Amino acid sequence: MNTSKQQRIVHLSADSILKYLLGTDEAIATMIKCKSPDMQIVTTDLELYQAAGSLQKYDDVPVSRFAKLLEVVDITSHRQITGNEKPVLTHQHVDVLRTKALGAGLSEPSDSK
Repeated sequence: MNTSKQQRIVHLSADSILKYLLGTDEAIATMIKCKSPDMQIVTTDLELYQAAGSLQKYDDVPVSRFAKLLEVVDITSHRQITGNEKPVLTHQHVDVLRTKALGAGLSEPSDSK
């Protein structure tokens, strides 16, 4: 008797990882913090590199959030999958990712606190 269940696979994109790290998407945060045993969360080192490279010094991301991400997400090599090196992360791509993660006009820190 085969009792193994088929796992649902969820791929995290760079902007999804950035949303999680910045705390701007509760659904992604809940999925990672409360990962179901029948779910496999995957990403590539390229996606992680792009998300981490899009963080700014004023973002104040807790190290524990990174640790939880690394605990539950399976990370595969972009080079092993594609045979190509990771592309250089440009300022333009950072702007695109931050806009997706924070919303239009929110990719820079505000002066009001």
